[in-house]
Amino acid sequence: MNILTPTLPFIVWLQNFHFLKWPMLVFSALGSTYLYLFALPILYWCINRRIGLDVGFLVLANAIINNLVKVLFALPRPYWISDSVYVLMHESGFGLPSGHAQGAILFWLFLALQLPTKHRRWAIGGAILLSGLIGLSRIYLAVHFPADVIVGFALGLLVLGIYLKSEEAFRAWFYLQHQIRKLALAVLGIFITLICFAIFVHLHHTQNFPPFDAEALSWISVISYTGAIFGLVIGMANRRLVLEIPRNIAALIIRIIAGLIVLIALWFGLAKLTVGNEIVLTLGLRFLRYALIAWWIVDGAPRLFAMWENNARNKSTF
Repeated sequence: MNILTPTLPFIVWLQNFHFLKWPMLVFSALGSTYLYLFALPILYWCINRRIGLDVGFLVLANAIINNLVKVLFALPRPYWISDSVYVLMHESGFGLPSGHAQGAILFWLFLALQLPTKHRRWAIGGAILLSGLIGLSRIYLAVHFPADVIVGFALGLLVLGIYLKSEEAFRAWFYLQHQIRKLALAVLGIFITLICFAIFVHLHHTQNFPPFDAEALSWISVISYTGAIFGLVIGMANRRLVLEIPRNIAALIIRIIAGLIVLIALWFGLAKLTVGNEIVLTLGLRFLRYALIAWWIVDGAPRLFAMWENNARNKSTF
């Protein structure tokens, strides 16, 4: 028994409402990695590049913080320690804090705050409601205790608050830095992150976790997110690229289709790359996979769009 188990009866009670299963699975999906994988590129390519870049960086930094805190506390999920709950979804990492709740409140609330003032109040209310339903879905699915979700919301709000407070100063400072210095800062940040993760893993390496939690201390997630941060910083190097958001719906659709085809190919194609039992090489390929995906979103696809659209404009002048 731990400090979280007194809330197990609430989860059991919640699961008695069987008709909620599919709605809860849908709400859970709205806080998943796949949502960000498709929503962030479309936002960046077709709506607003600055907002897309900002929220992309925030989502990745937030995910890294979530992974570090999970491994630091190493707390279980409900279905790991109780047979009284229905197992509706399997997760490999530790429970506290909820990554879905932490990511949802940051992502949806950040987007709501970008809207014009006259629409902002309703958007903020909608973001809070949607985030709450995503958090509730994680409790219903028995992958999180209520405390996991509450702490996730608190951390997400903390990260968002710090960013909003320092946004202008950070952007002004960061964009003045030479690209080499930006890369050096990214490498330093990644190094510090991995050192912290290694220390936290070492703190728990002698503990006996449930057999189905073999990946709880895995490096996969933290390597993925740090790789994406690295690819994002590399992609920002192309300062000369000018990519306007087209007003033509057909052009936007072409961007989305072409960009996502390559993105999906990278996501699923590079996922097949492993090196047997060579853990270090496999993690290196994982880092490269996420770095390439982030680079494609930030720089590769926009280069392709700019080339196509410039050629189309040149042909139309003749």
